[in-house]
Amino acid sequence: MPSDNSSHQNLLGPDDDGVPTLWDSFLKGYSLAGGSGNCIGTRLIWDHSSAPAGQPGPEYQWLSYAQVLARIRDISAGLIELFRPADVGPSGPADHSDSQDVLDRPRVALWCPSSPCWTISEYAAYRNSITVVSINDQLPAQAASKIIQDTHPGAVILSAHNFQRLAGYQDHQRRYQITSSRIDACDLESTPSPRSAGSPSAHGLKRTPLCEAAGPNASEAVVSSVTRHNRRPSQSTRVPQTSPPTSSSSAAPQVVRPQRTSDPQPIYILTDPLQLSSRTRSIALQLRWSFYSLEEVARIGHPHILASLPTDTPDHQPFEPHNVVHVEKLNPLRPGSETLAGIIYSSGTTGDPKPCVLSHSNFAATLAAFNALVRQERLRDLHTQDLVQFSYLPLHHIYEKQTQAWVMNQGGSIGFSSLEGPRFVSDLSLLKPTFLATTPSFLTHQILDRRLQFLNNFSSFKSPVESYLLNKAIESKLVMLKAGFGEQIWLWDRFVLGYLRDQLGGRLKWIVSGTSPLSKHVAELLSASLSVKITEGYGLTETCGAACITVEDGSHEFQVGHVGPPLPCCEIKWN
Repeated sequence: MPSDNSSHQNLLGPDDDGVPTLWDSFLKGYSLAGGSGNCIGTRLIWDHSSAPAGQPGPEYQWLSYAQVLARIRDISAGLIELFRPADVGPSGPADHSDSQDVLDRPRVALWCPSSPCWTISEYAAYRNSITVVSINDQLPAQAASKIIQDTHPGAVILSAHNFQRLAGYQDHQRRYQITSSRIDACDLESTPSPRSAGSPSAHGLKRTPLCEAAGPNASEAVVSSVTRHNRRPSQSTRVPQTSPPTSSSSAAPQVVRPQRTSDPQPIYILTDPLQLSSRTRSIALQLRWSFYSLEEVARIGHPHILASLPTDTPDHQPFEPHNVVHVEKLNPLRPGSETLAGIIYSSGTTGDPKPCVLSHSNFAATLAAFNALVRQERLRDLHTQDLVQFSYLPLHHIYEKQTQAWVMNQGGSIGFSSLEGPRFVSDLSLLKPTFLATTPSFLTHQILDRRLQFLNNFSSFKSPVESYLLNKAIESKLVMLKAGFGEQIWLWDRFVLGYLRDQLGGRLKWIVSGTSPLSKHVAELLSASLSVKITEGYGLTETCGAACITVEDGSHEFQVGHVGPPLPCCEIKWN
């Protein structure tokens, strides 16, 4: 589009908000929330059969911004140490110029359920300019293996369940490979006997072992000092420790550095190593895989972080909140706005998942657009201490990835779901979120059907008076909402509808709905019943999340039934 186009010139970019990368965005949130502010929370999974009667379950356990930052630093340094032979030079990534091929940059693949481990690992990669490959946790092992082969990550961070599935699939591929033999004209004309018609050889196919089982050298490998995982025994050499020595009780696992090969296997990092079976471990050793726990990677990186921290920080306290941004700006591996942030495989509409490559500037521009709309009072403003998100959507999708980035950009808190559908509403009541990014399906089936289904069932009330009051409250709220009087009406909310909000924690102020159209009836009913602002948007992976979103236009009209105008960072061509 021509440069003199006014609409193009007014588009917001990654530098308009002062945070050109996702890592800078996290540091901004750290500064707003302080080191002691809640960052990431989760509930423990427990045995329902042993739960006391009437008890909602365990409370949320929180990691502060300081704890999350420390964990990110350790894992990021550990990844650099593990990557050094193949992807990273002695001082970091070999080259991050724009001319470098996408697949020559250091990468980490994430293939696990959405959890604090995913978010922390993702930002550990961002910190040192490592590109994140996001893989759907529900993909079959064959499809995930294809993505790993296509993107060549230096490491794959995955759950024990996915590790088991991938090991089983590749072990099958290793042992038996169906190969086609040349079929000449005579073979095509010949007819196999009835007895042999079902065998592969009858159709010109033969079954051949791909490689022999691992030899005795596999058991002679140098192993990790913590969980004794194999580390490429046939190609490994020891490298002396370059970091300051630590006490024996907290010594980092020894790293055996592999030499570069034509087709190197990635390093596998398990988020839940205690769930790994002995059989899967044996298969992985036969495959000559290198695998660590995420805790081991953090322990490998910790002494290197201590050695790399500068001594010229104010007060000589580089971990203090007021020095964090100063210290991180000195990191030689920090990303730039044009550094690749992620390769996201979206399902698309047909065929196999397709990759979409996004840079840090793509994410930063969207964050700048959201913040500009908040400053213009066209989107709901939630202050740092008041911003608590309930996170349950998959992080391999751009929707949840960008939503979490905005929450941390504002210094807010993210409470993860317990990953059990029936417990979602229980999670909400305990977390008491103020912000929910969700889908019409969740709003309809998890909230409306489960908690508000009795709106049309008068027999569930103790008396006809209660039925009348509740329905009168809903009708009155809808009239006042459409007249532009806001979501909260004191009389009805205090005496009639208050307990409905309490079912979802009592503090919910803003719901964003995406991925599919939201029914106008559902939006009106939820907004009136819960006294909450509902915003609808439209986006896709290629636009780094939202492209359009409903905003306040000064008319105070109730905005439902459409997706709103384009974001100020997004240019749309109308046909």
